[in-house]
Amino acid sequence: MEAGYVVHLANTAAIKKYEGLKYSGDEADAAYLAKLLRLGLLPEGYIYPREARGARDLCRKRMQLVQYRTAQVLLIENILAAQTGTRLTSTKVQRLTDEQIAALGFAPDVTLALQANAIVMRTPAAADRGA
Repeated sequence: MEAGYVVHLANTAAIKKYEGLKYSGDEADAAYLAKLLRLGLLPEGYIYPREARGARDLCRKRMQLVQYRTAQVLLIENILAAQTGTRLTSTKVQRLTDEQIAALGFAPDVTLALQANAIVMRTPAAADRGA
């Protein structure tokens, strides 16, 4: 792009490869993509401008941290449901302290698992940032 070429980013997940192709490999794939481009059928992805890529990457990282924190909350909810037969809301799970978890009286391995999940859930990178 910087050299003045028109660049197309093929969305490979959206390209259905013709089932009856006899040959496969880089050359055959390139020819197939060129044919789709010529026909106006090439599904394309968006190429972020260089100056916007940092913000995009930060957004992706934040989303990853939010998903990881949510996974920890769900793991805690599931362990508690398996041990007690009842469910806590995610808000209550997020407010659990290590002392409250220890006071539940579960087997040491279950208590340790809950505390480990809670520590990861409360990690500053993921906690209290709208997650």
